[in-house]
Amino acid sequence: MALKARPEKGNEISGLMITGVFGGAVFPFLMGILSDLLGSQIGGIIIILAGALYLTFASYAIKVKD
Repeated sequence: MALKARPEKGNEISGLMITGVFGGAVFPFLMGILSDLLGSQIGGIIIILAGALYLTFASYAIKVKD
């Protein structure tokens, strides 16, 4: 639907879709592994926090370049 509405933004839309697939496949896997290793749900929280910190750093670094 998004590609039909905005065909000129095809590259951006497909990039967002691939990012969603990757995040939905890799993050829960890593959360499960770390939770099992630590024996607690805190492992999942650590993975989520690491992802959020990375996004914050990346967005700041991109903003500073422009």
